[in-house]
Amino acid sequence: MTKTLVLKVQYDGTNYAGWQIQPVSISIQEKLEFALLKLFKKEVKVIGSGRTDAGVHALGQIASINIDFDIRIPENKILGAINGYLPMDIRIKQVFILDNLDKNFNARFDAEKREYIYYIIRNNNPLESRFASYISYDITIERLQEASDIFVGKYNFVTFSKVNLDTSSYICNIDKCEWTKERDDKFRLNIRSSHFVYGQVRALVGAMIDYARGKRTIDDLKTALKSENRELNSPFAPPQGLILSRIYYPERYGIE
Repeated sequence: MTKTLVLKVQYDGTNYAGWQIQPVSISIQEKLEFALLKLFKKEVKVIGSGRTDAGVHALGQIASINIDFDIRIPENKILGAINGYLPMDIRIKQVFILDNLDKNFNARFDAEKREYIYYIIRNNNPLESRFASYISYDITIERLQEASDIFVGKYNFVTFSKVNLDTSSYICNIDKCEWTKERDDKFRLNIRSSHFVYGQVRALVGAMIDYARGKRTIDDLKTALKSENRELNSPFAPPQGLILSRIYYPERYGIE
């Protein structure tokens, strides 16, 4: 009987070329598929909820695997068994097994919303530099929030994206884009949308930083958003500040 194995994955993306398997670089997906091969003695395909870029991290990446063979390991032992074959910078935090009624569950296509966190630090602290972006400019959270308010709603985000030939539509519905101050020298963005296109969050953060430092105006950002012209983008924010934090699914799956 076919089952679907669902994994909640956390990882430090510093040493990886992103989520998706690459021809010559090591990816998170590759490490997971290798671990499952060692565990089950069969090749399986791992589908991720989102394709994080090189250097980007995750607290709540969801991966699904269709299983058409008997799993001979007790369900409560699977998590530890998979982690035993993974490097320490990739950890499985939860395991779900969906029965044949949900065998068509797909971590990517069944996701209803995705949420990311982005961290900025004003103090160049080497103990935080893997998971936050140091900004030397004199910026305030008030200016960051003024810029972020522009992007809440349903828009075509071609301007604030990278080219991806697999993307059929750049229209995304952002329902949260909020900055908070964790301390005087550390800011956090929480941004949630129906989906994100390639490079979108880093592009938006880059534009917000440009406004916060006085390099762009609000009207300039509004014009750029409406123009659907990548030439009006700002430099992308660095990848290390970006964390895939949560994926939202229909309640019937019981995945949180």
